[in-house]
Amino acid sequence: MNLQQLIQAIKGNSHSLQDLAHLLQQLQVSEESLRNQPQKVIDALSVVDPSRESLGYLFLLHSVGSQGLPDQGNAQFLATASAFVGNCEVDQIRMAPERFSSLCRQIKDHAGALGSPKLAILPLKIGLQKLAPTPEHVTPIHTDFVFSCLQAKQYNAAANTLQQTIFDVEPSKTNLKPTDLLLYCYYGGMIHIGRRRYSEALQIFLQGLTAPTHVVNAITVATYKKYALVSLIHNGSLMALPKFTPASVMRFIKAEAQAYTDLATAYTSKTQQDLPSAIEKHQGQFAEVRSFTYSKSRETSQIIMIAEAHRASPRAFSCITHGPVRPRLSYA
Repeated sequence: MNLQQLIQAIKGNSHSLQDLAHLLQQLQVSEESLRNQPQKVIDALSVVDPSRESLGYLFLLHSVGSQGLPDQGNAQFLATASAFVGNCEVDQIRMAPERFSSLCRQIKDHAGALGSPKLAILPLKIGLQKLAPTPEHVTPIHTDFVFSCLQAKQYNAAANTLQQTIFDVEPSKTNLKPTDLLLYCYYGGMIHIGRRRYSEALQIFLQGLTAPTHVVNAITVATYKKYALVSLIHNGSLMALPKFTPASVMRFIKAEAQAYTDLATAYTSKTQQDLPSAIEKHQGQFAEVRSFTYSKSRETSQIIMIAEAHRASPRAFSCITHGPVRPRLSYA
């Protein structure tokens, strides 16, 4: 089927659910052909109605975005994709959750490449509301939305979304992958740290740490490190992980995050020398953290400084905790 025939199919089969199901099959088998003629597809977008023929428009626009991310982004693509997310018909885009969530990720990527991650916040918030079957569902767009808020330092923009309790993921309807959920919890915790909502940060970090899994990755370890440090600040001690934490997570944390366990033990010790000794013992890891945080994620470095300062002087602790906390993270 050539492009002209596909456009005719889009315009003739965008009405009933039965017609749309048939159109979806035609679009799926045509994707490679669409990627091979990007300029013709761009021209074809002008004759497709994004609000009434949303399924076809989605596949066409997604194929354009799949051509690769320019170093400086593409402002025209970003504007077109953002407008489509706002105008698209919900039932149609939900027939292709993988393509819709991928398009939203393209929005996030282009906004970041343009140096304006704030531009992605509104369309991604609209997108996650359209894709999620209920407000209790989390989607991959939630992850990209929270990341964009973090990258743009617009922490309050993510507040209402993060306050929503998550009860369901339903990958078949949302295209959510395990990594998406872990990153949502990690970025969400970073947002809460930026808003000084330490209790909320601990809660969402726990969601990530206790999510059912058989395979543990670097995101889990990074989440635990943040959890340990925030726990020291908020509670004065390291909160034990609940019994329902997956055994694979417990084993991996014990092997990969011992420095943070030692730090927590020393922090609560009655012996004044224990904390600096623990920091000295693991200075390689903490130095690596500081090196990383000064360029990308400053809050972890500040939390370690808080731990040191709190033991040294309550007044110094007060000064540091009332200073600015601006978490930053680069998502490569």
